[in-house]
Amino acid sequence: MQPNLMQPELKSYQYNYPLTKNDVLVCLIDKHRIYPELSQEILLASNKYGFTYGEDIDTLVKSNSNYVLRHLIVVDGLDDPESTTFDYMDVIKSFTSATIAMSYSSKQSFDSASPTVEKMKKNYSQINFLLPTQHGDKYIPSLDKLVDNAICDSVRIKYEPKCISKNIEKIFTKDIRDFFGKVSALVGKNSLFHRAETDGFISLRCPHGEGFFITCTKTSKTNIDLSRIAYVHFYDESSNLLAYSGNFLPSSDSVEASVIYSKMLNVSAILHTHASRQFTRNPTFSHKIAVPPMRYGESKLGDSLVSYFKSQDEIDMAIMEDHGELFLSTESQPHLAYQEIKRTIESNLRKAK
Repeated sequence: MQPNLMQPELKSYQYNYPLTKNDVLVCLIDKHRIYPELSQEILLASNKYGFTYGEDIDTLVKSNSNYVLRHLIVVDGLDDPESTTFDYMDVIKSFTSATIAMSYSSKQSFDSASPTVEKMKKNYSQINFLLPTQHGDKYIPSLDKLVDNAICDSVRIKYEPKCISKNIEKIFTKDIRDFFGKVSALVGKNSLFHRAETDGFISLRCPHGEGFFITCTKTSKTNIDLSRIAYVHFYDESSNLLAYSGNFLPSSDSVEASVIYSKMLNVSAILHTHASRQFTRNPTFSHKIAVPPMRYGESKLGDSLVSYFKSQDEIDMAIMEDHGELFLSTESQPHLAYQEIKRTIESNLRKAK
């Protein structure tokens, strides 16, 4: 019988304000001990980005019943995602979200488990199954992904947010709204995501100003809510401050987007997707890998992407290894930017088949 996973009754949180250390709990169960430094790396991240972390689950969960978010990371299991998940179901019930980071003994076992993982994702939407990285014949979760998961499934953002205004209506014109709506429909139609439809971002340089519009963090890219679009005024790398207007926090990838827009003035729009099957891990597009695995939400990744694009004759598409892809436009008008991105995606999807 399939276990019933009930969500704990905690405050509803929509990423409309930044969380503090007392708002977020991240716990780790690491049975594999692939990386002896994993716990220390997550602890360092907790101090830098502001969340409570530990491995003593019973004590931590009971010590504070007012956590807005509770995230569990489980590093365990080999080849059998269903049994591994069910083994931890009673523990997962104490959390608002969980990540299962499994290993696979071969490509065959990884491929064979994929239908089960997809079924589990649909049945348990609050559980993330971390996509492992291939190492020789084996597939194991990467250290960087595990550390980043502690951040992206909790506080999410790495920048320091500064809200200038809640209202963007005067500059959020119909042509801009139409752009976001059409790109959202494009992402949905082609299922350009692996883990969840909230991954990635849609963005557009403002035709009337110096900043750019971007989807807010934890926003569906397939059924877009236009109230969850933010306007980024600027990002200051020295202070890690990101100034924005809107009702919700801008995408956790806003830092990379800001670096690209500021250093590539011809770029008018960026779509970031996590289409692992179609693009990211498709050998057909290995020549499009722009950067090696790097941590998200940091200016270093943006700088590396800019260096790659400036070395290319065409800047329509790039893959971030083991992460996702970017589709860029240089068309100045929103409707033309959408059409250019659409052409690029459709052309590459034909190659992917």
